[in-house]
Amino acid sequence: MTKQGNFSRAGIFLLLDLLVMKNIFYLFLLSIFLITGCNSEDGDKPETKFNSAQIREITIEAIKGNEDKNNLLSGVIDLSLPVNQNYNKLLIDSLMTGKKKFYSLLLEFSNPIYNCFAIYDEYLKCYLIDRSINGYLSTNNFTVGDHNFISLIENFLTKDTIEIQRVSIYSIKKDSVETVFKTFTKAIFPKEEISQQIKTISDNFISTLIRQPILGTNPVLPDTFFYSQNQKKYISRQSTFESIILEKINDYNSSAKKKSISKLADIELLRNEISNTSFQHNNNELKDYSIDIDSTWQEINNFSITQNLKKEIKGTRYVNNRLGTTISVAKINATDSAESYFNQPLPNKTTGEYYVRFSNAFEQGKSILLFVEHSCKNKKYIIILEAPKFTYAKYKSLYENILNSFFIEC
Repeated sequence: MTKQGNFSRAGIFLLLDLLVMKNIFYLFLLSIFLITGCNSEDGDKPETKFNSAQIREITIEAIKGNEDKNNLLSGVIDLSLPVNQNYNKLLIDSLMTGKKKFYSLLLEFSNPIYNCFAIYDEYLKCYLIDRSINGYLSTNNFTVGDHNFISLIENFLTKDTIEIQRVSIYSIKKDSVETVFKTFTKAIFPKEEISQQIKTISDNFISTLIRQPILGTNPVLPDTFFYSQNQKKYISRQSTFESIILEKINDYNSSAKKKSISKLADIELLRNEISNTSFQHNNNELKDYSIDIDSTWQEINNFSITQNLKKEIKGTRYVNNRLGTTISVAKINATDSAESYFNQPLPNKTTGEYYVRFSNAFEQGKSILLFVEHSCKNKKYIIILEAPKFTYAKYKSLYENILNSFFIEC
């Protein structure tokens, strides 16, 4: 996260319409809500208890576009999207943690942009909303000792013939719900299958076994995800399974024959998803820039940026699956210029030793794009924002705040 001093410093860089300080405070609050996904205050909740049947009825009305019912569920349905009542699956399940009852809500649609998973107590206090789920969905409640968990399994098809399975594990405690584990567990290619089986789950670690039927190599590889008290997640130092899948998918060039059921419609988005599924150590401390992005954005380091550029460059891509938006950041030679990479002019410019040039926002296909160049002494960075056209206006100020927060450590 950027230090508070960087907000005022970054405010000098007028990348779009300038944000006044009160709007920055508003966007700070917005980012908190995006992290939790639960946007209602406890005081707004009814004092009566709800059961599974009542929660189902409220959810159905929310799906139909009823804003009051949706607010009862802390905005679980994204009403900025067109109303879609054709869900494939609506499941309500319950579990007890001590004397406290929790309900899980799972919604699956043919278009995965509508998919969501949420957890509430019986007073409809929201503890979690996860919209980063794809394909065919199922959940399972389980207990380790006296610790309750919910697992969510996603099965989806991408690259037209590659079947992918992913598992998320949510920790359920009396006063908190956290996403503690998220990783891929299976990849089925036309001629081979690779899987990662969870062998042991404890409060301290999760151990897995990776099976790959390859001659001449060890067919079974172990991996261990240790629980981080600071990050409240199980983290693998190797992320062995993701590395294996990435290598195979990058080499896979089958032609498209069937329509994908997943929003991971091309190889680039699949690589994004795999690279960021397992919780890994953050490398921000190694970067010589800062950018204020919350945990709803996934970070992909050493990413080959080619789309919307004249030539390829390596950099970091930040992906927000819920918004369908990417922000790409790449360092270029100080003697180079953004025009070597961008096909749009940068007519807007700030002045000073640290200066910024940027394009006007423009349409390309179904997207809105914006190009930015930051220069400071012997350092230069380019930034590419790409957001869906139909939601750009709603989240424009959020994008402005992120872009304005970018700062090179000169």
